[in-house]
Amino acid sequence: MQYKSTQNTIVPADSAHFLSERFALIYACLTTGDVKRAEILFQRTTRIFVNSFGSLKNGGFILERGMVNAFVEAYLSQSKPDRDKALEWHTRAQQDFSLPADGTTYAALIHHTLISCNNLASAAKLVLEMKNVGKLNPRSLLSDRRFVEPEDQATLQALLRGMDASFLVGNEDDAVISQMLLDAAKANTSAAPTPAAAKGPKSLDSLMLSALKDNAEAAAAAAVDADAASTQATGSALATPVLSDLKETNSMGVKILRKTLASLRLTSTETTIVDKLRLQEELEEKALSAAVEELTESQAALPESMRSVMHLPGRFTVQWNRALVQAIREEIEALEEATQDADQHGHVPFLKLLTAEQLAKITITEFLRVEMTGGGGGLGAGEEVVEVDGGAVQAVPTVRILSRIGSQIETEHNLQQLKKKKNRKMIETQAGIHNMHINGRLFNNTIRKIIAKLAMEEADKHAKDNWIPKWPTTTKVRAASVLAILFMKIAKIKVPQADPGNPLRDIKVDEMAFVHGYAGVKGKQMGVIKMHPHILETLSTDPVHVHPRLLPMVVPPRPWLTRNSGGYINYKSDVLRTSSKEHLAYLAAADERQLLSGVFESLDVLGKTAWQVNPRVYEVVKQVWNSGKAVAEFPALEEEGKGTGRLQKAKKPENWEAMEGAAKRAWVLERQKEDAERRNNFSQRCDMNYKIEIARTFIGQTIYFPHNVDFRGRAYPMPAHLNHMGNDFCRGLLMFDQKKRLGERGLKWLKIQVANLMGNNKISFDDRAKYAEDHIDDIMDSADNPLDGKRWWLTAEDPWQMLATCFELTDALRSPDPVEFKSCVPVHQDGTCNGLQHYAALGGDKLGATQVNLVPSEKPGDIYTAVADRVDIAVNKLAAEGCEESKLMMGKITRKLVKQTVMTNTYGVTFVGARAQVKARIKESPELYPFTDDQINKCSLKITHLIFDSLGELFTGARAIQNWLNSTAFMIAKSIPATAIPQIQLDDAACLSRIGCLPSAFTVARAEARQVASLERVVDEKVEKKVENAATVDDIYRDLLDAVLDDEAGQGAAEADDFFDMSEDPAEVGKEAQAAVAAVDSASAIASAAKKVDKMASVIWTTPLGLPIVQPYRAIKTRQITTMLQTILIRDHSTITPVNPMKQSTAFPPNFIHSLDATHMMLSAIACNKSGIDFAAVHDSYWTHACDVDTMATVLRDTFVTLHGKNLMQNLRGELQERNASNKYPVILEISDPNKLKLWAEHLKATGRVVMGNRILKEMRPRKVQTWVDLAIPPLPARGDFDLELVKKSPYFFH
Repeated sequence: MQYKSTQNTIVPADSAHFLSERFALIYACLTTGDVKRAEILFQRTTRIFVNSFGSLKNGGFILERGMVNAFVEAYLSQSKPDRDKALEWHTRAQQDFSLPADGTTYAALIHHTLISCNNLASAAKLVLEMKNVGKLNPRSLLSDRRFVEPEDQATLQALLRGMDASFLVGNEDDAVISQMLLDAAKANTSAAPTPAAAKGPKSLDSLMLSALKDNAEAAAAAAVDADAASTQATGSALATPVLSDLKETNSMGVKILRKTLASLRLTSTETTIVDKLRLQEELEEKALSAAVEELTESQAALPESMRSVMHLPGRFTVQWNRALVQAIREEIEALEEATQDADQHGHVPFLKLLTAEQLAKITITEFLRVEMTGGGGGLGAGEEVVEVDGGAVQAVPTVRILSRIGSQIETEHNLQQLKKKKNRKMIETQAGIHNMHINGRLFNNTIRKIIAKLAMEEADKHAKDNWIPKWPTTTKVRAASVLAILFMKIAKIKVPQADPGNPLRDIKVDEMAFVHGYAGVKGKQMGVIKMHPHILETLSTDPVHVHPRLLPMVVPPRPWLTRNSGGYINYKSDVLRTSSKEHLAYLAAADERQLLSGVFESLDVLGKTAWQVNPRVYEVVKQVWNSGKAVAEFPALEEEGKGTGRLQKAKKPENWEAMEGAAKRAWVLERQKEDAERRNNFSQRCDMNYKIEIARTFIGQTIYFPHNVDFRGRAYPMPAHLNHMGNDFCRGLLMFDQKKRLGERGLKWLKIQVANLMGNNKISFDDRAKYAEDHIDDIMDSADNPLDGKRWWLTAEDPWQMLATCFELTDALRSPDPVEFKSCVPVHQDGTCNGLQHYAALGGDKLGATQVNLVPSEKPGDIYTAVADRVDIAVNKLAAEGCEESKLMMGKITRKLVKQTVMTNTYGVTFVGARAQVKARIKESPELYPFTDDQINKCSLKITHLIFDSLGELFTGARAIQNWLNSTAFMIAKSIPATAIPQIQLDDAACLSRIGCLPSAFTVARAEARQVASLERVVDEKVEKKVENAATVDDIYRDLLDAVLDDEAGQGAAEADDFFDMSEDPAEVGKEAQAAVAAVDSASAIASAAKKVDKMASVIWTTPLGLPIVQPYRAIKTRQITTMLQTILIRDHSTITPVNPMKQSTAFPPNFIHSLDATHMMLSAIACNKSGIDFAAVHDSYWTHACDVDTMATVLRDTFVTLHGKNLMQNLRGELQERNASNKYPVILEISDPNKLKLWAEHLKATGRVVMGNRILKEMRPRKVQTWVDLAIPPLPARGDFDLELVKKSPYFFH
């Protein structure tokens, strides 16, 4: 096809997004075989960048080696290979784009020349070029994926040997590593390492490689021992359990999940790590195929009488699928024929990446995968479910469905490409690394660093060989819009209607299942997909959102050796959960410098903890589920509609016509409320059903949970549904895979667990153990008759975990020797308001440390009771002084009233938020607080003040640190890099400094710290009093920032020049504006002042384990996309937008504490692993075997003291100062001294602002000026003298 050529330009703000779109389109063209179109698009892209920016570099154009290789491979793999074009790309990459020579490109060219063309001479020429010009070792070709087949290896070796025998002599270090990985991969089948692995290394890294060699030689025996130990610990782990029928929710999501899980061969007898990895890969690849089977088979065998409209989607999806597949094929063919320009119909190449069958199944599934609960983390500017047509119809924003369809297409294609490009060498290397991880070799730091370096090299090589650019959202929604249009045209349902000719008979009429339209939302028109009421009824009670790829794993997760190499086997996982490109850039830099090994090691520890589903708890869960009764967290099964959650249309009251309008509305609202409650109930049962189905499938299996972290460093399991961080029901279902002897201490800890789960954790350990002993009959009755006995376990705060503990303790006590009983139920150690523990340690607060159990005591302290007591004393005192609110609250201050506010105060709750919490607690107990609304408002305000005051008294140092964190973040977020400020403004600041008007950076820092510390309560009180005219620091800053962000076009030169002079008479300034234009005689001043500042600083710090934390609070930028369906707005993440200073400030204290909390957990995980004990964490709740609690308790104390012994606040301040050393902070100053006013006026005149300078000289009155000062981080508050070493002696630090 002859494509036309066009010319165009772009603006700097769009360059990153434009590149992402073009690269994705080029990739799609290359992958689908349209090399010519890809070539034109590339040439056109480079031309556009040169036209727009003068050069590729200026516009940020970077040619990736992966793209070069993609073009080379594409030209070589055509039906008529074009070797000349491939060589041209190879040459241009080095000459035109200055890319260094690369072995992967040479490997592609040499493989084609030598193997495909059998041209020895040309191949030899390329080899010599590789060595002499590229300065690369030809021996690296032997390890390239293209020469993995034995015959190809032999041919290549013959060529290299004939050219130069030294080409075959490689680095013995590399040989040892490669052989070690091969031995590890085959450890389950090989009795000893091969001779090559036994050779000693001779390099400078000989000690490291000797360690590798020793570990490789031990791999076989260790693997066998590990398997044997696992079998002994868990019994017949692979035995198939006999399960009675489990009632299934009438939900498409559950059906898909059950079909997926049923197809897995989880009872197979694979023994080698390679086989187990293949089984895990099969588990990860089941998602789409299961959905396809469900869509094509659902209800196909049912008689017509059972195929009611209310049982969508199964009945109609077969017809929809058949019609949609044909429509997609025809549409793609038509669009290809109509495409005359390379930029025309850019979505077509993406649609060609999958088959029409796959596209149809994805489209139908995503249309039916609608969660009607609103919200949901999509990509659109508006995502909630909306009501249209006067509330008669509900709809979903178009962007939500389109983004999901596009994302699924991208994900499925990427997985297919990954699977397609795997080879034996890659699998063996991966298996070798995995087996080393399983056998504990990678927890040796020396070995880990070497293997991590190897993994990074392999990842780099893989990226060069498998160039798959990320699709921008614009690309995905455009492609998806075509599929959506086609689907909505063919998706019809038959709806019964009265026959006009025979009122006694119904006929079925075709109606559109989905209709595109628009709805007014918050004053704006939004494109929506309206659903037919019959389909809406199904989808609103049938959330289809299970992703079978995100299930527990049957092998330990891949180790985190790089930022994106861990977790699932095939499903690409990133160690950090964020969409912030800024944060990802910092993470990449830390990863490349190998600064994240501690973070990676801790996640590997969490991931390698082996679990099983507790079969006895599962049996009780199954009975409760099948009964349909409301027990513990289980909602009751609605009888109406056979548990589908679908309601019969309510009949209107007989007196409907006579009812008033208000009464009618009240009746409708009540019915809607009942309807929503039933739907919510059904959705909850669906969610429970997912978890139960997953648990059912994995009974008898050893399972693992891969982990990654959020932007603060807190670790979370990646399996979304069943994991130990889930609710009480999930936690009760899980137990450790390994069983361990209880011992005397373990038996006591198991008893203590009973009291803790019952909520009796404010008494001593001995009293808790006695509590369990006093309830032995209840415990055993719960174990023997969980549903038919006294059901004592249901009175616990965490009933399902209590039931699991009752089973375990009963079995232990009834065993011949309870001390020898093998236990596997996790026992918890929880922190005492963990955030306040960190604050007390940071601030050195003796009094606060006592309340949060950092010091030894005979029984645990209770911070909530301590605060309640202080508030009660204050209330009594104020009541005696005549305070009416205090009189009302006398004798009514409870622990419950203050608990939530105390707990959340650590994590940055505002005064207004805290007051809302107190108000809610008061309203919950009208019998204790029989107040009017006005009294509730006044009392909640007073009590909130007293809670904050009490916390300030207990945690003086902590409160000072919290204020310091707030003020510091506030200043950083409002600062701007000096390089982004117009030079004329910097010159103004320099002048003000010379004449003695500019305050020092530290003076400003101290003043801002004091102001921000008092700002929150002042603002909150003004909010309470509805004062709206208060000027704050934010007002001042906004004026200056608006000026700095002034658009280059649209503002007069005089206005731009004058925006720093805050005259008290703005009208006068306006009159002289045009005169100022004429008076300006410095063109450079105009140019400088017109520069635009396009970003401000995020608050960024590094945790003690090396993880960079970047607060993501920035303004949301939207981008308009024109699709075939409609024009939509999406959130644009391709450019960095201005920060939100207030969010940066208020979020810094809780985020910093969260990062310390996460670091403490990670340090504890590493230390527990070194102590040989299992470890799991739910944020500040740490779990291990009962017999290992004492060991873990010691570890927790030691790591906490080690962490806080590192002078954390000084390190933080130093890092913040260094990171922001070149930043400037906006200030306002007043010039009143006549001499200084004259000097300032002369400076203005000398820099082209003659009118303003003359006016100052004429008036000689004080002037307020906005300018910049160097950013200085405020000094730290003084620390108290609390002795951290006391923590090691505190028995209730975690308890």
